[in-house]
Amino acid sequence: MTSKKVEDFMTPDLLTLCEENTIGKAIVVLREHNVSRIPILNKEGKLTSLLESIDLIKKLLTEEKFTKDAGTAIHPKYAGKISGISKSIDDSQIPVKSLANLNL
Repeated sequence: MTSKKVEDFMTPDLLTLCEENTIGKAIVVLREHNVSRIPILNKEGKLTSLLESIDLIKKLLTEEKFTKDAGTAIHPKYAGKISGISKSIDDSQIPVKSLANLNL
């Protein structure tokens, strides 16, 4: 059996978000880096929580302003376009600390 070191598996440049970052920012970071969870740091740089993509999904599914048009048919010409949803998320300014898992 070959011996492996932690550095063979670890992510060298850890991605993090600040507690004050919005969920819009979190979605962008998660998507751009193809990750499903990200550590959340406070102003002092200390780990306070972990945000998982499922937390974002649950929040978006329960926010009235994001679900008020649920079930509305989308014309094929606009299928796949989420700019309106993205703008609503960005405009909401919901901080990631309100969603993150605090049970570390």
